[in-house]
Amino acid sequence: GILEALKATAELNGADLVRRARMGDSSAWEEIVTAFSRRIFNLAYRFTSNADAAEDLTQDVFIRIYKTLDQYDPRQGDLAHWLMRLARNLIIDDY
Repeated sequence: GILEALKATAELNGADLVRRARMGDSSAWEEIVTAFSRRIFNLAYRFTSNADAAEDLTQDVFIRIYKTLDQYDPRQGDLAHWLMRLARNLIIDDY
């Protein structure tokens, strides 16, 4: 079911996904966005208290994450940890 699929997504090989996304594989990038958009939106919403603003901020964060994918080092921890830390920093910077 959906939970199993989400669990599988959460356990995806982050390094492999990032490598593929950096090579222009849009399905890999899509997977990253799908896996993290809810969490990043929730984070943005906590700061903005406004769904529209949070939506905009989430889009913004993903654009900036995409541009910094080449800085991801799997040896420094898993993708979720890196991505959420980056998202938090970007959102705090904006607010």
